[in-house]
Amino acid sequence: MCDYTMDPSGDVVLTLKTPNAPLAIWDAGDTEPTASTTPSDGPVTFLVSSRHLILASPVLKAMLTGGWDEGAANNGQRQIRAEDWDAEALEIVMNVLHNHYRSVPKMVTLKLLAKIALIVDYYEVHEALQMMASMWIHALRKSLPNSFGTGVVLWTLVSWVFGDAAVFKRITKVAILRSRKDVEIPQELPIPLAVIDRINQHRKDSMGVISAGLHRLRQDYTEGREGCSPECSAMHLGALIKHLHTHKFLDHPLETPFGDSSLVEVVECLSGLKSPTFYVVATGDGSRFSSARCIHRVHQCPRRTQVGVEAFNLGVGENCSRDEHSIASISTLKDFAALLVHGVKDKLEGLRLADFQLVSDTQEQ
Repeated sequence: MCDYTMDPSGDVVLTLKTPNAPLAIWDAGDTEPTASTTPSDGPVTFLVSSRHLILASPVLKAMLTGGWDEGAANNGQRQIRAEDWDAEALEIVMNVLHNHYRSVPKMVTLKLLAKIALIVDYYEVHEALQMMASMWIHALRKSLPNSFGTGVVLWTLVSWVFGDAAVFKRITKVAILRSRKDVEIPQELPIPLAVIDRINQHRKDSMGVISAGLHRLRQDYTEGREGCSPECSAMHLGALIKHLHTHKFLDHPLETPFGDSSLVEVVECLSGLKSPTFYVVATGDGSRFSSARCIHRVHQCPRRTQVGVEAFNLGVGENCSRDEHSIASISTLKDFAALLVHGVKDKLEGLRLADFQLVSDTQEQ
């Protein structure tokens, strides 16, 4: 007698060995209750219909009709073996494949949805689960994370398997902006390595561009290429160094110019850059110190378009806009910071799902 009966007249016994196998990512930062009541100390069996499996899954079709050992008959019933799947997730998938929608939960946790996604991807039953997956994702969208952690990895898996381009773009943006080091995923998760590589590359490229821009700006102030006078260069150099020191962004190796800071923390640091306020002394008649009537005025550097063009040429990014209207007002540290952020803005967005689906489809062909 099977533990679960999907079809009373079923002709296939699906045996799940080692159910609910542990995987580190299921426990990392776990705040969700484990709702499964399925025992995990022995095999779990499902009585299922070969007709439903063959229609829904090319993988199961091959098992049952392609001469695999899994399709061998035993006491008039064919046998299929599976390992490590979460038993509750497998039960949900089997219920959907057998059209038992009343037995399918209307809401699931993110972790359970990720476990379902693993099964869907392996057996290639995306089309059969798409309607339910869309409903589950819609219910969970309000809890999309804004900080990097296990949830980002699970959402990346879910959005990839079920082809949700909007969630994929939003969640990979969180990974790019909020991760403090290279993103790594367990090999068991069917997220293409190209996706993870692109996330890490966007983060590294952005960090490198901003670091190079700040280094060049420090050099320019030191050597007098920036600033309208020696005093101006010195004051701005001091303000820049002090600001970077306050955020502990000095003296890091080139490979990690901002230590373990996330990209969003670096951008927030840049947004806080301000030019120093200091006064210059001039005489009322235009001559220097020729009169007792001295005027103290707040120093302001003249705005120059050329500075912005040079900054773009110094490596802010090949794909950056060179619209003169966006770079015409460059004179303060805040202007330079905005210019650097503008230079990496294309890499601060999430990834396009279609870019990777196209590569995946080409490789399969």
